[in-house]
Amino acid sequence: MDMTNNILIIARNEFSSLLNSRVLLIIIAWMLIVVFCTWYGNTYAPPGNLSNIVNWIHMGNDAVHDIIFVSFARSLYWDGAFLAIALGYISMSEETKGKALNTLLVKPVYRDTIITGKLLGILFYVIWVYIFVAAIYLVAMLVYFGLMLNSYSLLFSSYIPEFVGLLPWGFFIGLVCVFFFCSLTMLMCLIFKEKSFALFMSLLSWIFFYLIVNCQSFADYIGFFMGKSLLGYNGGQTLSNMLCYLSVDLNAGILLSTKDLMGNFSSSIVHLFILLFYCFMALILTYIVFLRRDVV
Repeated sequence: MDMTNNILIIARNEFSSLLNSRVLLIIIAWMLIVVFCTWYGNTYAPPGNLSNIVNWIHMGNDAVHDIIFVSFARSLYWDGAFLAIALGYISMSEETKGKALNTLLVKPVYRDTIITGKLLGILFYVIWVYIFVAAIYLVAMLVYFGLMLNSYSLLFSSYIPEFVGLLPWGFFIGLVCVFFFCSLTMLMCLIFKEKSFALFMSLLSWIFFYLIVNCQSFADYIGFFMGKSLLGYNGGQTLSNMLCYLSVDLNAGILLSTKDLMGNFSSSIVHLFILLFYCFMALILTYIVFLRRDVV
């Protein structure tokens, strides 16, 4: 019971501290700007795009999943990655600078209790941000699609319920990606005493997992042109495809674009496993390093 109370106390303090962080407020503001730009791109620019979406809906196609939900969920794990890096950096570096972790460590509180409480506080904070962004998307649906389609009965009976029903899946994928980069950033802050270098390594990790391995030309060069000399033509092509599967963006995008996850579970399980493996390994390594070495 004492351990549970300690975890909740640390989580509450962490959540309160994150709410007051100016850096995170700037990132949230950026996410809202991305929301506005996404809806502007889907409606007013380029000219005629809105009419195409309306025609798409009138033809019976699923614009909620194919357009609204996918763009929303992509913002969760794409822009959420920057939020995750900021969360991990602020959570660890600010505490060590203020010697708060030292104070906690000399008290009868287990180290794993500290890291668990901080991660739980981060989880509450990210869920709060996601709900806030989802509410903005719902308002955008009311303004743009409700007025343009002039059918609020259809909006409330079909479009909004479908979007809300998809939210847990989008939240889950977004949380997995956020916790991967948040844990990875915390790990960097624990390994490297120079916090600016730890932040640089975290950003470099984001570039690698989101941009580099997702670049087909890079994968082809490493896997096909370099790998074929050792593995042959087919082996090089296989290695190239495997490198692309290391991308967080690619795996998350494939999972979110799948309308019937259970119906395509056999083909989706690989992508889900890769994301969960990334998150699990980052969390485990963060726990191990935090338990076995000094944090200042």
